[in-house]
Amino acid sequence: MGLITLRRPRMRHMPSFQQFFMHIEKVKKLHVERNSMMRYSIAATFAYFGWIFTHPDIAGSFQSYFLISAPIWLLPFGFNLFGWWRNRVLINTIQKHGEFLDYLLRQGMAERNYFQEYLESEDREHKGAHNTEVYWRAIILISFVTAAGGILTDTLFLSDAIAAISK
Repeated sequence: MGLITLRRPRMRHMPSFQQFFMHIEKVKKLHVERNSMMRYSIAATFAYFGWIFTHPDIAGSFQSYFLISAPIWLLPFGFNLFGWWRNRVLINTIQKHGEFLDYLLRQGMAERNYFQEYLESEDREHKGAHNTEVYWRAIILISFVTAAGGILTDTLFLSDAIAAISK
């Protein structure tokens, strides 16, 4: 009795138009993933900090433990940094698919470089790569500044508590 294995279809035998539409669908899915990550990151970041600011008793219970308090405040910053990296990976993957789509177009239709023309055009609707880069830099900055403020607030409360004890 043999083991059943599934083979990946050979791409070189697949007609170009099937490859073209398969890669178009992949690019669409990557764009949806990229937009979903942005939407969820902003919601999660503000929900997390909103929860910490509305529950000072929980956040304040770790004031005397800087090694516990700092990661609590820096958690959204770390996740947003990972989101920025993942966005860069998705943009590079989309670009590679776009270059291959352009190759398929040149093989089947014309010698024009449609993908490069699209990237250089000023009238295109969305400049997605630039917009998402600005978004991720802004959300990383916001989460870092908020975390730094929370850590400084915890540190100031800690120094006030130490001053009160030493009197």
